[in-house]
Amino acid sequence: MPETPKTVFYLVMLIVSAYAVNAGLEPIGRLSELVSPLVVLVLLLSLALNVNHLKLENLKPVFQLSMREDLQNSLLPGGLYGICIIMGVFMAYHNNPKDTLKAKLGGVVTGTLLIILNLLMVIMVFGVNLCTQLQFPLYSLAQMIEVGDFFERLELLVMIFWIAAGFLSITMLYYVSTLGFAQLLKLPDYKLLTPFIGVAVFILTMTMFRNITDTDALFEGIFPYLALSVEGGLTTLLFFVSLFRYGKKPIQIKKRG
Repeated sequence: MPETPKTVFYLVMLIVSAYAVNAGLEPIGRLSELVSPLVVLVLLLSLALNVNHLKLENLKPVFQLSMREDLQNSLLPGGLYGICIIMGVFMAYHNNPKDTLKAKLGGVVTGTLLIILNLLMVIMVFGVNLCTQLQFPLYSLAQMIEVGDFFERLELLVMIFWIAAGFLSITMLYYVSTLGFAQLLKLPDYKLLTPFIGVAVFILTMTMFRNITDTDALFEGIFPYLALSVEGGLTTLLFFVSLFRYGKKPIQIKKRG
């Protein structure tokens, strides 16, 4: 497995994602309903089984950074949370779009609470200094689990559901991108663009980043500003344009998938 080229993993994930995109939005939603509770369960189990390793003193000192530094450090998480804008695409295809805002807010709040809980647990177990050096803190946390002499190596389970959650994220972004370009080009069926978007994603995956260092450089550099400008500025602009053009009249959207 370690000698398998990364290209193989990229292709397999992309082909399966393309199949799911062509299957439509409902199968993606059904898969999400199946996988998401299991991902949350594994996360909570990983945290609960590390309670004996907690050290509350690792949370000190509190409010060590200035407000300016806190705001600057919040740019990256804010940019990553911007992915929630794709929920706006799914809201239009719901049977009752007016009720989807509550579901969206519930999902965002639940995800935020889980991330905060995970962050606190990791800091209390490893400490701030070690956390900054860990590439995948949750995976390292799962490696520490050992109950008796029979319940251990839980990191394998974490990795399985981690990949499943990643697959769902890739598939939803793939679907939204394909659908958006199809509507922009006024194509009769978004599935016509699925292979082309897939090839573009594969090429970008193979050429944009040489290693994890390049990825970190992007996320710590221009990404937060680029993401927030698109997710916040562009979407807000589109909202006002739509409000000016259509007013409060409901916009009819032809459902696909």
